[in-house]
Amino acid sequence: MGLFWFAVSLWSCCGPFVSLHLGGETSEVSHPGDVMIGGLFPIHKQVSSKETHGPITNCSDVDVTMLIRAQAMIYAIEKINELQYLLPNVSIGYKIYDTCGDVSIAIRGTLKLLEQSHGNQNMCPLLEETPGTGAEGVKVVIGERDSETSAAVARLLALPKVAQISYASTSELLSSKLKFPSFLRTVPSDKQQTKAMAEFVREQKWDIVGIIGSDDEYGKYGSETLIDLFTQIKACIAFKEVLPAEFTQNEALTRIELDKIFKNIQTHPTEAIVIFTKTRNVKAILEEAVKRRVHRTWLASDSWSISTEISGLNNITQIGRVIGFISKRNVIPDFKKYVHQLVSQKRKSTGDSFLLNYLSRYPMCSHALEEDDRDSPSLCESSDSGQKCLQLHCLRNSIDHDESYSVYLAVNVIAHALNSLLECNNRDGCKGNTPFPAWELLQEIKKVNTTVDGNTHIWFDENGDPSTGQEILEWNIEGSKVNISSIGEYDTSGTIKLHSNHSMDNSIETNCSKSCEPGYELKQSNTSCCKTCHPCKDKLYSNGGEAECQACPSDQYASPKKDCCLQKEITFLTWGDGLVIALVVFDSLGAVLTVLVGVLFTVQRSTPIVKAAGGYLCFLALLSLLVCFASVAVGLSEPSDVTCMIQVPLFLLAFTLCISCILANLLQVFVGFSFRVTMTSALKSLNRPAVVICVCFGVQVLLCSLWLILNPPNKITLNDHETQIIIACCKGSMFLSIAMFLYVCLLSVVCFIFAYNGRQLPDLYKNARYVAVSMLVYLVMCILFLPFYMTSFNKYRQGIQACALMVTTYSVLICHFGPKCYIMLFKKDLNNESAIAEYIRNHYNQKSIRVLSS
Repeated sequence: MGLFWFAVSLWSCCGPFVSLHLGGETSEVSHPGDVMIGGLFPIHKQVSSKETHGPITNCSDVDVTMLIRAQAMIYAIEKINELQYLLPNVSIGYKIYDTCGDVSIAIRGTLKLLEQSHGNQNMCPLLEETPGTGAEGVKVVIGERDSETSAAVARLLALPKVAQISYASTSELLSSKLKFPSFLRTVPSDKQQTKAMAEFVREQKWDIVGIIGSDDEYGKYGSETLIDLFTQIKACIAFKEVLPAEFTQNEALTRIELDKIFKNIQTHPTEAIVIFTKTRNVKAILEEAVKRRVHRTWLASDSWSISTEISGLNNITQIGRVIGFISKRNVIPDFKKYVHQLVSQKRKSTGDSFLLNYLSRYPMCSHALEEDDRDSPSLCESSDSGQKCLQLHCLRNSIDHDESYSVYLAVNVIAHALNSLLECNNRDGCKGNTPFPAWELLQEIKKVNTTVDGNTHIWFDENGDPSTGQEILEWNIEGSKVNISSIGEYDTSGTIKLHSNHSMDNSIETNCSKSCEPGYELKQSNTSCCKTCHPCKDKLYSNGGEAECQACPSDQYASPKKDCCLQKEITFLTWGDGLVIALVVFDSLGAVLTVLVGVLFTVQRSTPIVKAAGGYLCFLALLSLLVCFASVAVGLSEPSDVTCMIQVPLFLLAFTLCISCILANLLQVFVGFSFRVTMTSALKSLNRPAVVICVCFGVQVLLCSLWLILNPPNKITLNDHETQIIIACCKGSMFLSIAMFLYVCLLSVVCFIFAYNGRQLPDLYKNARYVAVSMLVYLVMCILFLPFYMTSFNKYRQGIQACALMVTTYSVLICHFGPKCYIMLFKKDLNNESAIAEYIRNHYNQKSIRVLSS
């Protein structure tokens, strides 16, 4: 791209020069000075005909506002030269060209500005080694207005490193110092403007927007940045239209594009439409909006926010609300008075100007117009005695406070940079020499950090962008006229501040849902930006309006209508529950039966059946069973840290003691009836009931102690249930709790093996057989209990555990002690030594083993 513009530059300079025909008007104005400043202003709005070779290019349609802006540059220069406070003995001159809003004409004007002081117009200034070093050489250029034109000019000025300060070009592309190293501006870039727009949309809670841009440096990058920013704030882009570069130059193309734009506007509901393009494109769009009676909210970029050409269109008040964004404005001191004196010939300008040239062709009108018509731009040129004249009010209304002030700032920035470069002070004047390389001034401009007129602080960042913020405007309808007023600002910190006396009505009618009934949330459709109401999913709720469905706090649950959260019920087993009552009855019955069995065994303690059951071991086993029943009762009340620590550990200890007693008794039986020498000697070493019980029980005590010390069971609150908060016991250390259960299972398996193998022994009371059944019941209960316990997450989980413990205790009580009680009570004839001896003799006779009688 750079080589392309370089080639264009060489052709424009060294090829045949194309003259401008401006209908009797001049294409440039100038005034000499020690330091020359260039200016590029689109005084004319359009080019009527343009030929590549030849002859004449016609510019038409004078823009009175641009006349004033060019005059603002001259005014600022005259003021600095007159006051002499910045440059005591140095004067600033100017050379300003009319670009007619055309890129090629702007390039030619730029090349003219870069001509050497020797005045040889046949030389190409870009081929000189040190362009702009002569006394009359231009050191800096103010302009151009349009971003696309400024980009073309910036590529030329980058070669000789001549500073360029634009007063209106806002394209973000121009911030690239790799492409445009000498470009600066006194207006913020589109990056800040687009951020202000996106933040405004976010604060107004608008969800659906449309974007109209254009395929040029200004509209292309601005609209693309807006898309990224709107996506970040989750605003849906209903449509995006990019106008071709020749949008207004071809009637057929204009009609096609306008039909496409308004089809999108009418078929896609939007809360705001951003128009980010040149003024002439905006004019065509809004004229069509008036014709089609389209009423919307429009967001205006700085190119047309305060354009009197747009705000003065016929019936423009019918298009709806317009919110504009421009750089922060200010008033040029005494400029309005200066212009009034200039046009009334009470004051003479020190140099030539486009405004004076225009007034020479169209003098001020001698009569006044009606007050109601004074704001129409079409009346700038009126008729007075059959001759065209200029209305004073139109000239006065063209004095704006944005671009004119930006031009004024640019001149002041240059003056402050010159003050530093030339080492000026009020006492000694300026010590530096005025013939200096342009790049030196460029470096000084980049360093400027000053306050102009005591109210505007300006400095440039590394991209050449200024430190000013954005002003937010609104077009107020007053009858058939538009009054543009400030409603707030966007500062450099990224905050929107609306004026306290202004309230925004952000309610915009669309066919889309903006709020929902409680229990529903807004969701965007896959085919459009419209949001519709959808019911909340299970376990979620919504208060309605714009709220999204969300989960309730852990201690609450969504109501059936999903419109609010209800408090979960805190549940646990209480003494009034049916399951608890049943468990208490059976548990109490078990405890009573255990006591009765103990009484019966005490009465019959000297009988053979009690001795065969282990003697004193029976009482220790019965005591452990009684503790098991007691531990079951502990777990039937509201869980607490104490009850959680007692129930399961106490049961496992007691049940381990009971099984240890049974195992010791089985070993006694095996030793008594075993006749194999090797087996007998091995079993005799284990036939020490007290040692067996202490060892077996001691291992469990050790495991239990570690469990209670390291990570004991404790009370927990379970919020996983949909409508309830369940208070239960947590096992604490899962490893140690499982270890204790597995240890009991191991002892049960050992007992079962001994009991199963002992079924062939001459045991009149079938002790081994019933022990095997009780151990088998325990093992089966463990297998059945675990799935129920692990899958149950309600208050009955505690009851299931208590039930399993109680059934296990009953199995031992009934299977181990039940048959013995039956014999003591109903088969007393078997409870004597002779019956036992006879049973053993018959058993061994059947096996052909001789039994000696005493």
